Amino acid sequence: MHETPGGRRQLDGTDGACESAARPAASSAEIWDAEWLSAWKAHHDNPWFTYEAGVYVDQLGATDPRRALRALKTDAFDEACGRETLRAALGPRLVFADVSPRIARHASDALGGRVPVCAADVRTLPFPASTFDVVLSTSTLDHFDERGEITVALTELARVLRPDGRLFVTLDNPANPLLRLRELVYACTGALGGLIPFRMGLTLSRRGLVDAAIASGLEVYQSGYVIHAPRVLGLWAGEWVARHGSKRGARGVEAMLVAFERTARRLPTRRWTAHFIYADCRPAVRG
Repeated sequence: MHETPGGRRQLDGTDGACESAARPAASSAEIWDAEWLSAWKAHHDNPWFTYEAGVYVDQLGATDPRRALRALKTDAFDEACGRETLRAALGPRLVFADVSPRIARHASDALGGRVPVCAADVRTLPFPASTFDVVLSTSTLDHFDERGEITVALTELARVLRPDGRLFVTLDNPANPLLRLRELVYACTGALGGLIPFRMGLTLSRRGLVDAAIASGLEVYQSGYVIHAPRVLGLWAGEWVARHGSKRGARGVEAMLVAFERTARRLPTRRWTAHFIYADCRPAVRG
């Protein structure tokens, strides 16, 4: 990021995509700066994250031509931890945005400065309208304290999408009984290592997410449930093989997670097994 002659900050290598120096709300930035310091961080080779990224790539479509166009990923926590599993899929003109300046800085360092990383609140993004062809927002909007903030963030994501762009957004699935239990535990204990690595916020039902997206000026082409493999078991099995440097074990864990995903998403129980709900959106056509 550098200063322009007019005193505005913009991201290097984004053709002026970062329009202004709009800083994240201080409270949100400070909260997530602190979360980075205390959050449990999985090994960067943990196959859980390769599996998770593969699911998103499948949802986006491996042959989608938008992969080579301008893309935005909200939340750079994984990249700050050294995981780059989604970068190649989103193409060479990828930008990251994270509300935490500390996380953004770590992500930029981990990526070797090759990919622009902007410290920005998803509710007030520092990009001009119609900047991105693809926006991927994975479990970013479920950390707010009020549900109306989800709609505000969706409206902002719709603003930065090009007229033929695409937004893929996920939120925690409130129908999953394990996530309900996690909410109760978090209310009593706060963050709890790998079980609850950071603060939780409110979420929406699948229908609620679709309604919020429509209210934000988006058309929802598809919605549903995603990431069905049991997170605690998969994450900790993946952590064990990663820390022991077992590439064969990592491939085995990933294969089991992928097989579970392919089976579970076809079953009538998918509403309850999914970790996230999702909406695949386009800007609404104005008549």
